[in-house]
Amino acid sequence: MQKVKYEGKIYRSVAVACVSLGITQRSVIRYTQKGMNVEQAIEQILKSKKRNSCTDHLGNEFESIRCMAISYSLPPAVLYTRLYRKWDLERALTTPAGTCPSTKHRWTEDHLGNKFESKRAMAKFYNIPYRTLYTRLYYKWSLEKALTTPNGKPRGMYASKVQGQKI
Repeated sequence: MQKVKYEGKIYRSVAVACVSLGITQRSVIRYTQKGMNVEQAIEQILKSKKRNSCTDHLGNEFESIRCMAISYSLPPAVLYTRLYRKWDLERALTTPAGTCPSTKHRWTEDHLGNKFESKRAMAKFYNIPYRTLYTRLYYKWSLEKALTTPNGKPRGMYASKVQGQKI
């Protein structure tokens, strides 16, 4: 086993040093394969960790944006997207996931003025498959006709028999 000395402290192995410093042994190996010695690799990794750390709007420090998102009960992808869209940090962290502050984009209305969270919820309320509603609207049906026309209307030669009408 190779002893490692870092900032005056001696560790009995690279693995022990990595665990106590909070870094992965794999990253140390990656840097040593580039030609650095173990001490230089650890220094480089810890320097880059400090650079990647971030602070929230209250002054709390996190080691990454991912950790900050998790501590605010947000999926990291949601926080990344909000920051990419130039939301200020406080708003990005405090707005719950799954909501959008601008209601004109979040809610949709049917022809009677009822509000729904999404077109999928509206289709479910009217008891038609979402894909059917989507296709009807794609082919420029009016919203009223798309929602009120029953799904699976019989077609073809025997359609009138199925509907109970005489040919």
